[in-house]
Amino acid sequence: MKLFFQSLRFFYCLVSCWILLGVQFTRADEAKQAPDHVIIDGVKLLKNQEVEVVGTCLSTDLRYSDAAASLLGLRVNGRANQENIAFLLHAANQEISQQLNGMKRDAYYKLRGKVTEACVICDNKECHFTVEHLEEIPPSPLKPTDFVGRSATLEGTAAANGVVDVHGVSLRLAGVAVWPANVIGKKISVTGFVSAGLREWELGKLTWKLVELSDLAGSEVTLEGKLWSWQGHWFFEYRGERLYLTNDQGPPLYFDVEHHCRAAIVTGKLTNQLRPSLHQISTKRDRDLVPTYVLRGARAELKEKPETNGNHLGTVETTPQKKNDAVPELIAERSYRANLMGNETTAMMM
Repeated sequence: MKLFFQSLRFFYCLVSCWILLGVQFTRADEAKQAPDHVIIDGVKLLKNQEVEVVGTCLSTDLRYSDAAASLLGLRVNGRANQENIAFLLHAANQEISQQLNGMKRDAYYKLRGKVTEACVICDNKECHFTVEHLEEIPPSPLKPTDFVGRSATLEGTAAANGVVDVHGVSLRLAGVAVWPANVIGKKISVTGFVSAGLREWELGKLTWKLVELSDLAGSEVTLEGKLWSWQGHWFFEYRGERLYLTNDQGPPLYFDVEHHCRAAIVTGKLTNQLRPSLHQISTKRDRDLVPTYVLRGARAELKEKPETNGNHLGTVETTPQKKNDAVPELIAERSYRANLMGNETTAMMM
């Protein structure tokens, strides 16, 4: 009888601990499983599959990552890509590590290796990539020939007879016989469906626009870029240039914190004024007045709402599902603790 009560007491203590700790168990096969692949531009890449990436070096000074460098992927397994995916590069061995440290910004490289993880942070698409082979190659920008039978956005110079010169390739725009006099010779961006014509590459179902701020000043514009906040100062970055966004009267606009580091579409009247430098925010209390582009009467809209910012690239799963004699194991999913909501630190808490 004594042994029975000791066993019952032990069982009671065990159940009480489970209740107090709030441990939730789930069948392992029911637990959320991360995919074993990523999908880039409709192409599935398995985690152990060798991938070739061609692109330009973005940076060799990544302060918030253990990657040695980053690369803007322009071609993945030979297929042109315009998803603006940053490949964060990790070395497979010491020799590759030395090569990564020697990469030059904006230079073109061809890499071979494996994608180990992929994610979307804010509007930034990133792939962690273990490099097994690296070589610098001659400049190889995207051209119309890379997108035959596909839609693309290309930049080039407006030439005579409604033609755009894109890195030496003539692209004729459907429905455009001649350019306005103030457009010829200027850089423009065109978006449409690329097809092969009788003499030139053609772009149908198109839209086009001037892209240089100097060509757009004084007019109502719509620009795509990214919103930033730095020490309480907000600005808009467009093609590497920082702009003020103001109301109709001139004072700068401020946004909710969720707008920081977010891709956005802004509209307003583009002007050029003397304003405190947006490059001296953290270095100089009385910032210099410098000529700066300003979007007056600005209106900003996020390209993708925070709640719909999906991780369409997925995450590569590296830990296999555990089973015991083909039977899914029970695994502890999480433990609820008193007075904790789930996102606080336990430091200095009693």
